Amino acid sequence: MKKKQKTLPPVNCNDDAEMIALGYRNPLTPRDETVWTKTELEKKLLKKVKRRFKRYEFSSNWDFNKPHIPCYDKLIVQIYKNPNFLKKKGYPVSHTTFSFYCGQSDIPYILSKFMNEKGESFIRYYKFNGKEYRPNELPFYYW
Repeated sequence: MKKKQKTLPPVNCNDDAEMIALGYRNPLTPRDETVWTKTELEKKLLKKVKRRFKRYEFSSNWDFNKPHIPCYDKLIVQIYKNPNFLKKKGYPVSHTTFSFYCGQSDIPYILSKFMNEKGESFIRYYKFNGKEYRPNELPFYYW
């Protein structure tokens, strides 16, 4: 035999007092107005701070957008033997070839990593997309 289940009377969701009395909702407490209002001194300081940061609004959001070239391939860089550079990077002295999978717009950044402190490049040549280039050349891209 099935047991008879006790049915609860329906609750009116729109009646706020009934919802609070049954414990479905906590009673609302009024806001503390001192927290949400500012004194005259606070208003003056806020205006001063806002004015100070408006001057730099343009320069803070500015950034150079690097041109994006949607051409990705393997970049192979052949360098002259440079023991100081190779030891500093943790490679053996006989290691002279590096390969990367990168986009064409990333090539100048990668090639800049193969320079000494004086700004002199020790790249023999590099290959990208099946063509060989000198260190001072960049691949040309047709739009």
